[in-house]
Amino acid sequence: MSGKLNFAILAGFCASAASLFGKLSGLPTFEGFFIVRIIFFALMIICNAGVWTLFVKALQNVESSLTATVISAASNYCLSALTGFFIFGEVTTLLWWSGMFLIICGLLLILRDQPSDEHILKKSN
Repeated sequence: MSGKLNFAILAGFCASAASLFGKLSGLPTFEGFFIVRIIFFALMIICNAGVWTLFVKALQNVESSLTATVISAASNYCLSALTGFFIFGEVTTLLWWSGMFLIICGLLLILRDQPSDEHILKKSN
């Protein structure tokens, strides 16, 4: 199962990278460097295309779309927090981590309640 989730994890990483490049393209630090801002903006668009490509591949490899959504969201949230801390010096609060934890737990609860294909086939017979 873990091999099937690689695309979802990579989609989350690309989403976080897209956010990073989007933030870098708008920083006042690079205001005088038009080419650098264009490069960051282009990287943001490329990463967004990567998100959707990898997320669709993740959807094709798992039984439930929620599985891909949970894994992608979790990797995106965690990497975004780490990126914000190490690159921008942002501090995440306990409230932020609690909110992220509750969102992922909610997605996992929804995922757990999804009937499996075997259960659906048994019901129809």
